[in-house]
Amino acid sequence: MAAPMKLFHSPVSLDAVAWSEDNRIAIATPKCVYVFSLQCDPSEQNSDFVYLKSIIRRHATILEFDVGITLSTLKEDKRQYHVVRPFLTDRTLCPPPHICQEDSIERNSFKLVRWSPAGTQRFDSILLACLGLDHRLTVYKRTSKKGKLAMVADLSLVLSQLLSQRRYAHISEEPRPRLPTSASPEAQCAEFRHRVYMLAAVTMDWSGTFGPTSGLNQAEGLPLDGISEYEENSFRLLAVAMKSGHVVIWKFRVHLKSEADISLYSTFDSGYQWPVSLSWCREPAVLIAGQTTKAWLAVGDREGRISVWSLQEDSEKSIPTFDKCLDVWKDKDLMSVSNMAWTTVAPTEESPGTATLVVTKGLFLMAFLVDLGSRTVVRHTHTPDQHTVPASSMCVSGSIVLTSSTFGAVHQTVIDWTKSDRVWEMEVLEPPDANTKSSGIALSPHGIFVAKAVTARIGKRKPYPKSLNFHTLGKMDTVLARLLDCQRDLGEKTDLLEFIRQTAVNAVNGLPPELESLADGESIVEASRGREQDRSDCYTLRLRRFLLRLRLGRARGAGKDAEGENGKEGQIQQLEAGILEIERELRQLHIVKALQSWQKMSTEKVADNATSHTTALLLMADWLSTCSRSKDEPIRSLVTEAYKCNPHVTEVGKRESCDLCGEIIAFTSAIYDACLNGHRWTRCQLSLLLCQTTSKTRECVLCDGLALSAQDHSDCVWLRKVLQQCCPVCASVFVPS
Repeated sequence: MAAPMKLFHSPVSLDAVAWSEDNRIAIATPKCVYVFSLQCDPSEQNSDFVYLKSIIRRHATILEFDVGITLSTLKEDKRQYHVVRPFLTDRTLCPPPHICQEDSIERNSFKLVRWSPAGTQRFDSILLACLGLDHRLTVYKRTSKKGKLAMVADLSLVLSQLLSQRRYAHISEEPRPRLPTSASPEAQCAEFRHRVYMLAAVTMDWSGTFGPTSGLNQAEGLPLDGISEYEENSFRLLAVAMKSGHVVIWKFRVHLKSEADISLYSTFDSGYQWPVSLSWCREPAVLIAGQTTKAWLAVGDREGRISVWSLQEDSEKSIPTFDKCLDVWKDKDLMSVSNMAWTTVAPTEESPGTATLVVTKGLFLMAFLVDLGSRTVVRHTHTPDQHTVPASSMCVSGSIVLTSSTFGAVHQTVIDWTKSDRVWEMEVLEPPDANTKSSGIALSPHGIFVAKAVTARIGKRKPYPKSLNFHTLGKMDTVLARLLDCQRDLGEKTDLLEFIRQTAVNAVNGLPPELESLADGESIVEASRGREQDRSDCYTLRLRRFLLRLRLGRARGAGKDAEGENGKEGQIQQLEAGILEIERELRQLHIVKALQSWQKMSTEKVADNATSHTTALLLMADWLSTCSRSKDEPIRSLVTEAYKCNPHVTEVGKRESCDLCGEIIAFTSAIYDACLNGHRWTRCQLSLLLCQTTSKTRECVLCDGLALSAQDHSDCVWLRKVLQQCCPVCASVFVPS
């Protein structure tokens, strides 16, 4: 088990932890949001996580809702004080300056964080939504390799401006009549509460990625041009529950550049006094052919009711609509719906559109098998008294459900609807501890690791120790099955690679035979379909490179104390040479693929920017002609055609000059080159162009590779598409330097 990460502030809420698809962990605390970016470094010889740490500081000012009516004005009339008095105990209408002055918890403290889905494998497009105790909802995006995040939009301020323009009516509602100046105190108080509640965000949840056609993103298998065009029109939705009972839906383009790429998508009135939990159904398997439904959203309120709303898009209507299609739980049992999640269940032939909705209500964990096609609850069940105190946090992975309580207990539940009597299989992963306060749990993308924010309460000792603890949930056979499947790139499997690294560090007999044979080059990762053979080749090389780097780290670590240092040095040199050879093969596959895409494009598309396009094209041809060991005729013909279509305006290998002194820079390496005056520049891993002073560069998240910005070459279609790819070496995304 990895060592805990130390925290300096204890989280405020009971569900303050979130784990992103690219393996970043966010924790909401009173002073800031911690963001830990996990880095799987094969050279590390301990079982602790390697991570980059960054923080998002809380806003300097507390959000005050300007709704045209103030509480101080309403309190001026002493004769009507009985009308205003109920507002004084409402923390939204009359918030105190401090939530807990003893613990320095102020109203602008963070309480909830949620990561968006990735949306694309080629860009760093994951967003982080943060909600504060003052109901301020902000969205952030990563701006550097070190994990720094910058705010993209303050949705609370945007919504306030939109509602004030429509007299505090949503886009799906008719504008409300103006409040007369002679209105009674009761009417003024009711209007004041209505306006403030419309702006007070309670919780939120991200949808999956939607493509330009109906349903979730189905770009898998498209050619490069098709994927690029598909992603340009793809978007994600953020559902936000307001205290007024409304649910506001925000639309975010996958290629988010500024606040202009965010818009108000739709709104609907849930019919509940106070919705407290939301959950999108993200699984593409539940989409029904022939229907216009794009997605389903579950809404739960504090009185215990649960409903499912379907998203409909009508060409005749400018605004998409949400219709209530199912009441999952109608009873007002006064047990608040604390958590909800849709989990994967293999659909049956009789009902191809089934999904499972898992809910925590008080001490109970409930599951509903929902047929989204017929809009009915096929079956439901619950676990009796799973926790001694109400479950405070929940996360799911496949058919596995994890729940935790405030006393730190973590329970694992497996759902199996094929059984007629006992659907649940429960296991206690961690028992409760009265001296421990848990502030939420989160699962890694592949369900391998569990992170839990913990505050230890030991007598009257202050400050209390605070940490982020980890529990390993994955098993080696499960990890191997997912790791030896090449349908997803290796850059998206950091948690799987970290499990292998920690196992290799702690194991005496090394790695499993399947990985040892792959590292020795005796086996490959088989493609599930013939068209994935190119992907399988790249995936095999990248995984083999990672395994060789693991061996290299162990060899270097053992060389300090072991005898026979000469033998160790020879082994280290052999491993380093093997890694360099794999990187050369990966670079060749990338260049060949780039030249093949150029070959398929028309001359009109690729000749817009002659300088950058021609230089990159000829550099790739130069590298293939001088550094590639392949004798294949198709590769040779690519080089010949590149030279033929672009007559030599410069000498081979001397196509660039130094920005500082103007000297010619000879092309000697695909990594970096220098001029005669010693000015050294790193080369772009995607285009082989030099990254000089005038170039905007990006860094690979997992390795040291650099790449030029695709936006600087927007007028050259082919080069822009080349620069939009992921890292050829490790399949990770590039982020701004």
